[in-house]
Amino acid sequence: MRQSFFCKKINMKCTLCGREKFNIVKKRIRDSHVHSVVTCKKCGLVQLSPRPSLKKEQEFYDKNLQSKNILSPTDIKTITLNSLHDTNRRADFVGKHCNKKSHILDIGSGDGLFLKEMEGRGYNITGLEVSKERRETSKKVAKAKVLDINLLKDQPPADFKKFDGVTLIHVLEHIIDPVLFLQNIAKNFLKKDGSIIIEVPNLDDLLVVENKQYDAFYWQRGHVFYFNKKTLTQVVKKGGFLIKSFEYVQRYGLENFMHWQVKGKPQIDKPTFQIEGEYKWLEDYYKSYLCKIGKSDTMIIVIKP
Repeated sequence: MRQSFFCKKINMKCTLCGREKFNIVKKRIRDSHVHSVVTCKKCGLVQLSPRPSLKKEQEFYDKNLQSKNILSPTDIKTITLNSLHDTNRRADFVGKHCNKKSHILDIGSGDGLFLKEMEGRGYNITGLEVSKERRETSKKVAKAKVLDINLLKDQPPADFKKFDGVTLIHVLEHIIDPVLFLQNIAKNFLKKDGSIIIEVPNLDDLLVVENKQYDAFYWQRGHVFYFNKKTLTQVVKKGGFLIKSFEYVQRYGLENFMHWQVKGKPQIDKPTFQIEGEYKWLEDYYKSYLCKIGKSDTMIIVIKP
């Protein structure tokens, strides 16, 4: 069970239920001396404290500080190689829910790797990215148009054409008001019969509980919210959405787990997502078991208005 500490007063309201009483989950996070992580005493939503302003968030992502703060690779060749397994997995998943006639919007399109993969598979895809630095990188990677729209404050043009599907790949946990964010997508960007595909980290990840070094690494300034199945479901339902499907996914492989257990640090330069060869059966069992018990590192939910 995740340890929590009593917190007398946090000067903010829970974005989900509006309550002002919290417990502290993490007094310090890896890349900020002024933030902690708290959980709402009523609904259980885990969130960053203090919650950043919209202006602070724009500055944070314009400078690509999430990657720089954790010393992630910034050269596009390394990023492409490190992301290959995830990129293909996500493209396969979206392909099961959207046909090639669909017009797809990838919100938080980052460096454009997913856009490029979907283009190569014949999909009509557009990106949306608030980070100035990442938009510039995306222009060099993919041909797809990338919009500069902040969904919490900007309105699309009057003649804007809505999309059949929207993808939010590790985006919702970064948004300071996820309910309003989803509602604005449904109102301004998504066709009435369209779907939103959301992939987020799973707060109930077994490694967070079992490995102290990973627990210290896990909490970061870039993540405003930390969802498990219960709170993610609460957020999408409060936004007025119906759930089409939900599943657990284990992104990182057994080698990554052992690396944390033995060395106590992340595989920043070359993360392991999948072991092939004679030990693939063990890898498959490891991942399927974590998904079965709800302790995987990732969740995917598909919703519609």
